[in-house]
Amino acid sequence: MKRSAFTLIELLVVIAIIALLASLIIAATQNGMEAAQGAKDLANLREVGKGVMVYLNDNNDDFFSKGAGGASVKPWPQILHDTYKLPWKQMRSPFDKPSSSRPDKETGESIPVSYGMNTACFDTNTGKWTGPGSLIIGAPALQPGKDLKFTGISSVNVELGKPSPGAKGGTHKGRTRIAALFGDARVELMNYADFSTTTGDAGLRRWDPLAVVK
Repeated sequence: MKRSAFTLIELLVVIAIIALLASLIIAATQNGMEAAQGAKDLANLREVGKGVMVYLNDNNDDFFSKGAGGASVKPWPQILHDTYKLPWKQMRSPFDKPSSSRPDKETGESIPVSYGMNTACFDTNTGKWTGPGSLIIGAPALQPGKDLKFTGISSVNVELGKPSPGAKGGTHKGRTRIAALFGDARVELMNYADFSTTTGDAGLRRWDPLAVVK
């Protein structure tokens, strides 16, 4: 009786099918992990927003200060942690990975802080903000460039400057998506292209707390 066996072509087809299935499983797993990280990022930023709102309520709606005239002030991460008991881990984005230059530390003055506050909001009173519901007050504070890099630490006022325009520059989905905290305490996962638009009426409302637009 003649024995049946795989031909070389059949074996290669089976290997190709296995490789394709493996790649699909890996991609699905990575997408699931990234979606979970995105949800955690929003949850962390939401808790930061709650702390900011309580601080504003306790300080006559005055936003955090940079310390005008060289005055010494406690940076906002320390205020939210020391006074309002916000855990350091909730100021750390899941996309902010530990490294030799940025360890995952919970003690000391150099605790990593991933989120920044809109530079234009410091030393302003929220009662004068023209459109808090459209104003971004906080988001992941990324360094400009192609690499996903955070440098904020707890001992300084981590600031969020106007972002570089473009389609990519966020935290995930191919750098096309980023979490944002608005002046009404709402959090939203935004397309980076919209997030980084700083001109026109929409851009002014998004980044200038005192913007006057038609």
